[in-house]
Amino acid sequence: MEPEGDPRTAAVTPAVLAMIGRELCRTGESMHIIEVRGGTVRLRPAGSWDVRGGPDSEDWYVRADLFGPSGNRTKVVAHAGVVHPRYAVDPTRPWLGVGPLQWATSTGALASNLERRLSEEAGGIVAHVLPVPQDPAEGALDMLRQDIAQARGGTTLVETTSAGWGEGRGAAPAADWRPQRIGANPPASIDAIRTSTGQPHAAACGVPPALVSRSDGTALREAWRQFLFGTISPVAKLLEAELSEKLDVSVDLVFNELRASDLAGRARAFQSMVGGGMEPAEAAALAGLMAD
Repeated sequence: MEPEGDPRTAAVTPAVLAMIGRELCRTGESMHIIEVRGGTVRLRPAGSWDVRGGPDSEDWYVRADLFGPSGNRTKVVAHAGVVHPRYAVDPTRPWLGVGPLQWATSTGALASNLERRLSEEAGGIVAHVLPVPQDPAEGALDMLRQDIAQARGGTTLVETTSAGWGEGRGAAPAADWRPQRIGANPPASIDAIRTSTGQPHAAACGVPPALVSRSDGTALREAWRQFLFGTISPVAKLLEAELSEKLDVSVDLVFNELRASDLAGRARAFQSMVGGGMEPAEAAALAGLMAD
């Protein structure tokens, strides 16, 4: 971020960038109020907000709520006084951001329904039911009930039912009592659909499916490269433009650390270009091997 040491760019902290990234993915927009206190510029995240104004965005203003542990404060500021990046914009509602899953409505609804179904399954009663015949004699099963209650996961020795309670095998059940478990047992089809839905869900957010599935190292490196250059960088360009305009300073987001995994590929590209007759300096710049 430039210029180095400028208090305006110092407000763009890792925590602010992380929050903006999560909100862009979840809701398609993020709102931070620009505040100056004691010469220090801060970006205060708004918990809720409402944008008002006419078709000209220069006339927009924002009513934003800032929340604290024991109270909240409402501020009304011009739209020029807030950082309001939007993942995408619907021309019929340009003051609102549209998230990736809002565009993929069917995929998002399917994933939500599956999660709710699995949550209902997992939230059901879990127990073991032991069917027993009618008590053959008053209190004959009391001792068995006590033994089962006190077992607590251990082993308990109980009398077999094969003797028919002293009346012979003719009075005995076909087999000893066996407990039946009741509890979460979602159909395998739901789990399979949920797993297969995860990939288009991730793809809608710009995450290559290979990053969220079992893949070999080569496929993972290629998927990471696609994610970096096809998703992170374009979204960062949108954020750079918003931050530069609202903070009135040039903001440049650099992801050199994330590009480390692509070092081998860039080195091969550099070697190919140099082998083809290109000047090493030019080839290094094109391959992204030059220090920023």
